[in-house]
Amino acid sequence: MKPSLFREIRKYVKEQGWNIQYEDYNAIRLLFGKADDFKHSKYTLKIQHKIGVSTEDLCVECTWLAHVPINKRVKLATLLSSFNFRLNYGNFRMDPNDGEVCFSVGVDVTEADREDSISLIPFLVTTAQQTFKSQYMTLWEVIE
Repeated sequence: MKPSLFREIRKYVKEQGWNIQYEDYNAIRLLFGKADDFKHSKYTLKIQHKIGVSTEDLCVECTWLAHVPINKRVKLATLLSSFNFRLNYGNFRMDPNDGEVCFSVGVDVTEADREDSISLIPFLVTTAQQTFKSQYMTLWEVIE
């Protein structure tokens, strides 16, 4: 019997003691940050198991709850592009419609490496959080 990735995701989140903002059949969203840290310090962490026709993906996404003002989006898009150029894992992106900034990292899951993929859950979560946090102040300086 093959292990359920989503069951393992739930188990990992529970072991960390994190509060779940919401959960559905294939994703868990967690809220981090405090309203009084910085003006827009809150971010969500979404851990998702996506099942396609021929592939499965394990994806972790950090979303900054600040929306970049329209007059700052070109400058920030240029900055995100330079971040992405230097990254080994994952990528930053910005929604051009509302200015929402995300960092995503993930892996394709195959039958052969299902067990290894489960063991990558902590790595993906840590990578997403650390990469996002390491660039937070630079992002904030652009939109101030």
